[in-house]
Amino acid sequence: MKTLEEANKVIVAIGGHSISRGDDILSLDAINDTVEVIMDVCRDKKLAIVHGNGQQLGELEQKYLRALNRGQILDMPIPNELILEIQQSIGILIHGAILNYLFHQKESGRPIVLGRSALVHFTETVVDNDDPSFFYPDMGIGKWVDGNVRLVLENIPFIEHPIDKGKYKEAVASPEPIEVREIDNIREMVDSGFITICGGGIPLIIENGEVFNICCKAVVNKDSTARLIADGVNADVLAIITNVPGFDAGYNTDNPRFQNFMNPEVANWWIRKIGEDGSVSMLSKLKAARDFALKNPSGFSIITDLEGFKKASEGDFSCSTVVSQTPMDV
Repeated sequence: MKTLEEANKVIVAIGGHSISRGDDILSLDAINDTVEVIMDVCRDKKLAIVHGNGQQLGELEQKYLRALNRGQILDMPIPNELILEIQQSIGILIHGAILNYLFHQKESGRPIVLGRSALVHFTETVVDNDDPSFFYPDMGIGKWVDGNVRLVLENIPFIEHPIDKGKYKEAVASPEPIEVREIDNIREMVDSGFITICGGGIPLIIENGEVFNICCKAVVNKDSTARLIADGVNADVLAIITNVPGFDAGYNTDNPRFQNFMNPEVANWWIRKIGEDGSVSMLSKLKAARDFALKNPSGFSIITDLEGFKKASEGDFSCSTVVSQTPMDV
């Protein structure tokens, strides 16, 4: 398979930028715009959408802390309860946007796949208790704030904005998922034609056959979860939608080096290079794209933005980074 049009089954990963706009961390406009593009591209395909929740976790935690300080609640929910609540909120909004899209398609008389509907799956992932990110948190949550004095005084791990220096946000663990629980259910939902909405994952630890919640805040990497789901449902394409048109090795420099196509070996070289440079914004996306391409020689991964995704559906990969074992005309 060499084109997105030929794909039968697509897994799409979307980040926080796809569901937020400005200070609105759950923007209906952003969600509707994102869903419209995904549905236009994948209207005749079996589809799952995997969303992240890092920004929302920080905001929801602050909401509960304010309620706790006002005496409106007695205890803070545990981290996994917060992530479940976020999955419910985001899942319901994406579900509503899909149904709204399908309704307007029917009203406009445009051809539509009969029987299409959407289901929300509250996704659980298994992580390693010894994952390095538990000791070196690097996933930002919540909003960017000016200065890091409060974070330092309260001994909260933090990261600095990669471009807008002087802005910081809290950092939490981002463990790699080892497996997606109930992947058989997700595969059955996708194969049955349901547009399946999955979260990046509620992190769980399994020891001696028993399942445990983790005891700290953590955000499972949604790109890695999407890759596991793509493998588990035998997808043809893993699409990772971000806010830039693919991987530019010279991003934020005077020497742009946009990468249109790479095989898994080249992707691996760039992954090592990014790790050495300490620039991690694209790291998880390249890893997920590489791993999917390695296990699926007849499929491919694509990293792009919404506009690039639309172009790719028309055979134009000029605004995308494609990782594939098979050379493609890009």
